[in-house]
Amino acid sequence: MIAVSRLNVLYIMQAPGEQINTLADLRGKTLFSAGQGSTQEYVLEYLLREAGLDPAADLAIEYKGEHAQVAALLLEGRCDAALLPQPFVTTAAARNPEITRAIDINAEWDALTGGTELAMSCIVVRSGFLADHPQAVRDFLEDYAASARFAGAHVEKAAALIGEFEIIPEEVARQAIPYSNIDCVTGGEMKDAAQAYLRILFEQNPAAVGGNLPDEGFYFLP
Repeated sequence: MIAVSRLNVLYIMQAPGEQINTLADLRGKTLFSAGQGSTQEYVLEYLLREAGLDPAADLAIEYKGEHAQVAALLLEGRCDAALLPQPFVTTAAARNPEITRAIDINAEWDALTGGTELAMSCIVVRSGFLADHPQAVRDFLEDYAASARFAGAHVEKAAALIGEFEIIPEEVARQAIPYSNIDCVTGGEMKDAAQAYLRILFEQNPAAVGGNLPDEGFYFLP
């Protein structure tokens, strides 16, 4: 691992008319999510348990195949709430302004882990390539960090590029970027965020992280 590339992008969105202010308010609700068997499921269930809820008994969690499907079903009024990442959060809210953000998953994570950011994606490199081309990896990280800073500081220009290259529509990107936590976290800060995340996953289900926590050699600390 050479960098954490994106921090929290997960939000619990509530259907029109719902009053969900805390995780405890999900009791008796139907929540749709994608990512069954992935870290998204483990994070959700960890937070629910810490809020005093039994994920299997106190609410109905239905896992769907894709985030787009979850967003569509939320728009159709098929559930009370949905766990969605950006840019699906922005897309759903744009199509129906009465669908609103109920819970910021990172805020819940932060409160439980003592200020640790929820690391959502990372950049990895083969150890052999790193050994053979250390300067190329450092140059890449510098360029990636500059790109992340550009996206945060120049939302309009970044959104235009995203639209031009047909990643997602420009208007969706313009609204989503401020909430997408695009970043380039390296070194000790990267290691701290990743270790806190992986440790919680390991405590819930060791298989989620391959049966063992990674050793020091897993992290590139230039």
